[in-house]
Parts: sequence; C-alpha cells; structure tokens
Amino acid sequence: MKKKISVIIPAKEEAETIEKVLRELNAVLKRISKKYKSEVIVVCDSRRDKTLEVARKLGARILIPSDSGGKGAALSAGIKHSNAEIIVTMDADFSHRAKDLPYLLTEFERGRGFVIGSRIVGGTEENEFLKMAGNVFLTLIFGLMFGKFVSDTLNGFKVFKKEIIKERLTSRGFEVEIEILAKAIRYGDSISEVSSHERARAGGVAKSRIFIHGPIIFWKVFIEGLKFRLSRKSARNN
Repeated sequence: MKKKISVIIPAKEEAETIEKVLRELNAVLKRISKKYKSEVIVVCDSRRDKTLEVARKLGARILIPSDSGGKGAALSAGIKHSNAEIIVTMDADFSHRAKDLPYLLTEFERGRGFVIGSRIVGGTEENEFLKMAGNVFLTLIFGLMFGKFVSDTLNGFKVFKKEIIKERLTSRGFEVEIEILAKAIRYGDSISEVSSHERARAGGVAKSRIFIHGPIIFWKVFIEGLKFRLSRKSARNN
C-alpha cells in the first residue's frame, strides 16, 4: 500500500514564484508516485495577487485559513486538513529544491521520525549576512536549551509524522519552525538532517525581518526549551 504524504506550502503574495515551485514539485512527486500517494496543499490568507489562482491551475489543493496570522497559522491549518500521515513542509519562494525531497523521504523511511534539510551542509545562495548570522545564533541557543544540536533549526524544508503535532500549533509567524522541532524532540522520535541546497529567492519580497522576527524566534526558543527542561525534570521525579 502506498504511503500518503501531504506537501504543505504557506504562500502569501508569491505569484512570482509559486508556479516554479509547483511545476518542479509536481515533476518530483510524479517520479515517486509508485511509492507515495501525494497531495499538495497551498495555504494562503491573502488574495491580493494571483498566488491562489496559479496554484489551483497547477493542481494544488487550496486552503484559506479563517485564522489569518502568518506562516504559523498557515502551517497549522495545512496540517489540520491534511489527509496523510506524513507531512512535508516547503517554502513558496523557490528557495527549496524539490529534487532534494526524495533524499529527505529516504532518510525518513530509515526510521527517523523527523527529517530536516540542512543549508549548512548543502550550501546557500542567501547573501544577507545578518540573516545568516542570526540563524546560526538561534540554532546555537536552541542546542544549548535542548541539549541537542541541529545545524539548521529554522529551515522550513521538513518531513515528519503528522502525529507529532497532536495539538494545534500556537505560533503565529516564523517561530513555528522552532515549535515544530521542539514538539518532535518532546515526542521522542529521532531527528536527522539531510543536505539541502538553498537557492536565492526567485522573485517577490521576503516576508521575514530579522529585527522584528528575530526576537520573537529567540523568545520561542527560550520558552520551548524551558518547557522541555521542566518536562524532563518532572519525568525524572516520577
């Protein structure tokens, strides 16, 4: 029996890139269709451009969440409405290479409950020094809080079991990447990384702002890390 995967793509005003993303992704999903039954879910809370129109034309399932709140709300809606047991998340700016997806799925099939692409290993065309430095800093803090070092905690290219997300995600924005990873660690599944190259954004405007979202992500790392430490302490005491 084929395993089911849902590829969830948050996309807000990404009309310039979503066609490239979906054409490349559809070609990859077709190649692995003997093993996986797949659906592509594009989640968007804005109709200011033709993102949804293009996505629908290319066969994606469209979700417009009633709870408008950024990437976190979009991923939460996509996961909730997914019809699969395996979740794949990708960005809509064409920075993730769909051809890397089979490698993430292969690693997942080896018994890894959570697989994340690593730009540290695979390289990046991103040339914003502050953004890259902030990613490294937040990744380091995450490792110190959880006692588990993952080289690229903020990468949105992931494969994981849907059952990891037992409760609705509370994150509204980009800090959702931290919440998902923290849930995987608390769930107890092994976490693995796979080399994944990051392309430069193919068009449109980046939604993340380091001086706005950086502090929010840092706070999320601290809160999730504290919850993790308290849960471990409680488990030892019991």
